[in-house]
Amino acid sequence: EMCIRDRGGHRQANGYFELQVVPESGTSSSYQVELRQAVRNSLLTGNITASNGARMSNLSIWVNADLALPVVVLQCTGECSVAWFPAAKTDFEFKTWRSGGELVVLAAIQAPSDPPAKDVIAAAARSDLGLLLGNHTLWWDRYWHQSFVTLPSTTAQQLYYVQMHRFPASDRVGLHGLMGAFGPTGEFNLWPDDVWDMNEQVMYWIGAASNRPEISSPMEKWFEAGNRNGGLWMAHNYIKQLRFEGDSQKLQAVGWSAIIELVRGQVGSTQASPGRLTLMSDRLYHVLDCSSPEYNCYPPYASKMCTPSQDCNYDLAQIRWGLRTALSLTAQFGLETKLKAAGVDQSWWESLLGSELVWYPHDNGTGFRLDAHCRFECPHRHFSHLLQIYDLETVAFSDNGGAPRGLSADFEPGLSDTRGALNQIMLDSIDQWYRVTCNGSNWFNEECRGFTQCALAAMNVLVGRPAAAQGNLSRLIQSVITPNGMYGEMVYQSHPDEFSPVSESAYCGAAVLNTMLLHTDPQSRVLRIFPGFGPTWSDGGFYKLRADGGLVVSARRASGTTQFVGVGVASGTVVTTVLIQVSGWTEGVQMASTEGCKLVPGGSPTRWSLTIGGSCLEAVLWIGTRPGTFEVLPVLTNETEQNWFGYNRPMQPLH
Repeated sequence: EMCIRDRGGHRQANGYFELQVVPESGTSSSYQVELRQAVRNSLLTGNITASNGARMSNLSIWVNADLALPVVVLQCTGECSVAWFPAAKTDFEFKTWRSGGELVVLAAIQAPSDPPAKDVIAAAARSDLGLLLGNHTLWWDRYWHQSFVTLPSTTAQQLYYVQMHRFPASDRVGLHGLMGAFGPTGEFNLWPDDVWDMNEQVMYWIGAASNRPEISSPMEKWFEAGNRNGGLWMAHNYIKQLRFEGDSQKLQAVGWSAIIELVRGQVGSTQASPGRLTLMSDRLYHVLDCSSPEYNCYPPYASKMCTPSQDCNYDLAQIRWGLRTALSLTAQFGLETKLKAAGVDQSWWESLLGSELVWYPHDNGTGFRLDAHCRFECPHRHFSHLLQIYDLETVAFSDNGGAPRGLSADFEPGLSDTRGALNQIMLDSIDQWYRVTCNGSNWFNEECRGFTQCALAAMNVLVGRPAAAQGNLSRLIQSVITPNGMYGEMVYQSHPDEFSPVSESAYCGAAVLNTMLLHTDPQSRVLRIFPGFGPTWSDGGFYKLRADGGLVVSARRASGTTQFVGVGVASGTVVTTVLIQVSGWTEGVQMASTEGCKLVPGGSPTRWSLTIGGSCLEAVLWIGTRPGTFEVLPVLTNETEQNWFGYNRPMQPLH
């Protein structure tokens, strides 16, 4: 007997399938259930066997990808029945029939989509079941062939692909809209909603570089419908996604106006009406009413409690990113007249970004503060005071000993020793956050959570510490991510059967791997290849990941050396110059390309300037002897780490 029970209330009515086995007369009542989830085509298969070895039933379940339709197929040897509880529900369509010895179930939740669920169900019911499954499998086949990643860490590679499967399997444009921070279901979920102080934002790190538009399409559609929850930080995800896609049309038509609207809400349109800002005696503009989300000092740190309220770095980072992005897009598309017509004094915004907006509060030795009055001194899983390092990246680490990139717009005026001072502040900030938050002696180790490790890993990549980033990622996988590819909040704290599955930390963990493979500095536009590998990850590769400017990039690394880098653009892309940085590529770099490409040294020992676009659609670079092949070959896996996710590794309480 199959019962489909209504549960949860996340963004749509949810259901789960409860399989009740009714043994035939005279047979044993004990049985064994085996289930296997295939990532390749998102097909769940299973069988039920009686204690005497007789097969009682086979089943397969999939969420049909091309129809956004849950399709359930149950094959059984005995009597099977199905019912929906409660029977009074009206926001779904449900159809069953028998085909030979099979019971076929089709179910779809009604959503604000066209066509209506009842029409989708009717069309599916008229289709051949094999054709339905074939179309579903073809959708996933196309999805997987869009890009490819191979890593020297088997567990990290599994994390990557499990999350690349889970995101589109959980979200559909027509059904769900924005992905919820705690997954697509309210089942055993304490917080079935969207959380805007960090959780929503970090989930969408996964989309931009992955070259899998199915991941970010729901978020894009949500933003383009006029939703502005999450403020400038959430808008950053949208803008970054469009930059990586190379979608100038949407950047101008939607992104520009959205950023202007959000920035104006923070700093106003003119100096006479400065929004949230206040001019103080130091002749700088300050933010006097702000907070650092969820920061608290639990025992034994209660005596260190300080409540942020003025010049919170959380707010300043978003304001600076918003100003820089608004002015950059205005210049890119020649929208100065339109900006003026909107009532914005461009010189006012430029003066704020240049020198009149207070810089980020910081201390020697501990780095960026929470705000003007509060040092970071208590364990805190959020990185709200460090958004300027990642992922808004309004400050940048100088990896060649020179002055910090973006000095004029994003460096404190008058700060001494500009050559290395910002670098030290960034390093101190990351180390202080880790030292206080992830200290194993903390009794409240709940603070060192999954997204903490994600952000630490990404920040360590940006400041040139790949081994530390790998350590952060390993800790995330081994101590936080559960065998089901998620992680749990409040595990077993209130009830022995309670487990609140959470999505965002697993998703951002996969996103950090993209950053370790390639990263574009948003200020200098330098594209770094394998920045998170270093000497400890000697082999790896990626095929057709995306980078800022609509670039499609591939690369292979073997024995600690990058063998080649391929860069492509879409037809019609305007001519642009890309600075590519590859460790060890100091001289002798060669190129094979389509007509019109140009490669010259990039002004730094490991940087090369590639002119691409126009007639130049693709270029492949290498050093020394030309590789025998430009294929990205898979790295051999570690057999002891295979099948890290699933029941080969038992579920354990996290507290």
